[in-house]
Amino acid sequence: MARDAMSTKTLRTLPVAELRLLAVGHLGVKPDRDAQFTLAQRYVRGMGVQKSEAQAASWFLRAADNGHVQAQRY
Repeated sequence: MARDAMSTKTLRTLPVAELRLLAVGHLGVKPDRDAQFTLAQRYVRGMGVQKSEAQAASWFLRAADNGHVQAQRY
């Protein structure tokens, strides 16, 4: 599915492996800041991954560096 067609709701329901691919970028596609933010939230809540403040902070920082406004608050 093309990122342009994906909503935030869709990102929340993606399997972690697919979300990571969007978050890090692949095959010439640049990293997706919304995917990075969603992944960070999953690490905070332990949704599909083991809770990890360190991993959450890392993904929030990446999302913030890529211009995600909400991530810049963390």
